[in-house]
Amino acid sequence: MKGRIEMRHCMMLVAGLFLCVAVFSADDVKRTFWNVTTKQQLIALTFDDGPDNNCLKLMELFQKEDVKATFFVVGKKVKENPEIAKKIAEAGHEIGNHSYTHALLPQKTPEEIKKEIVDTQNAIKDATGQEPKLLRPPNLKQDDKVLAVLKELNMKSIMSSISPGDWDKKKTKEEIVETVVSKAKAGDIVVMHSWRNETLEGMPEIIKSLKEKGFKFVTVSELISNWGK
Repeated sequence: MKGRIEMRHCMMLVAGLFLCVAVFSADDVKRTFWNVTTKQQLIALTFDDGPDNNCLKLMELFQKEDVKATFFVVGKKVKENPEIAKKIAEAGHEIGNHSYTHALLPQKTPEEIKKEIVDTQNAIKDATGQEPKLLRPPNLKQDDKVLAVLKELNMKSIMSSISPGDWDKKKTKEEIVETVVSKAKAGDIVVMHSWRNETLEGMPEIIKSLKEKGFKFVTVSELISNWGK
């Protein structure tokens, strides 16, 4: 009798563990994306810290090359350049949230984190009529507080699987191009910065080289929609 009770308790414990894993997988793992598992030659180019004038130059190139990208914008800069944000949206590119002041979110309280995100959502909506579903936390730093706010707002966190480190002003155009082209694989999310002129200058070569490898350029949301395909 004692043995049957212990066995039953053990089975209940195992079932509980499986339930916890299932809940965690659905709720947290799929809320943060570093890349996407796909058999297709899809890649997402993303640009942080705009909107700025280089975004306009990038969009001119993207229109010629049939490229779609995702711009993670800072709310304060959207307030300063609403017309650029509007042009990004009208060109069919995706706009994501990059906080209002480019704050390190884990250093903030839950209320401050929510304000950083919501204020940016409102600025983007005022400029474009759109409300982003994606956040890229500044410096790719997040914690449980950030994830809890994203869950409340029904948003996803977007990290990256390739970073040429173009935020470092010592990085040359050639180094930026080499890193992106040499590391690119299906489902990658590339993080770059629109304000870096060397990134802008290297973009034609990045696009040309990746096209030669058979890549198609999609927005982050399009990439996520192709998970497992």
